[in-house]
Amino acid sequence: MIYSQIRTCQKCGQDNRVSAKHLAHKGRCGKCKEILPAISEAIELDSMSFEDTIRELHVPTMVYFYVPSAYGVPGQVGIYELAKKLSGDAVFVRVDVMKNHELVERLGVRQAPFFRLYKHGEVFFEGGEGLTGRRIIDVIQSSMILH
Repeated sequence: MIYSQIRTCQKCGQDNRVSAKHLAHKGRCGKCKEILPAISEAIELDSMSFEDTIRELHVPTMVYFYVPSAYGVPGQVGIYELAKKLSGDAVFVRVDVMKNHELVERLGVRQAPFFRLYKHGEVFFEGGEGLTGRRIIDVIQSSMILH
């Protein structure tokens, strides 16, 4: 199952379905043709939607594997701020390791928090605790240079 998102047009209120392939792109409202912005927040994926969605995304995709009890602990990378800053250039995804044991095991994730950058469906970078926001931006930008 591929992730899709409903974006509501700020001008006319129309709900517009945006597939994973187009999350990082600006779009147009199906009713009034107003521009819809690229995604600027982290999306939550699960075992059912992960592989197909990662394969569909054609921009660097940073996946944040997290434990809910540790989510938002001081010192954690500001994933929401990074998603806003890199809107249109990258997509940020969250995966709750407690709810997605099978997926986490299949992907070989052994710790949380853990970050994995995918590009064209392939792993480009991995890093664990201590990864800074600046380092994440640098890795994403280098993945954009290396087509």
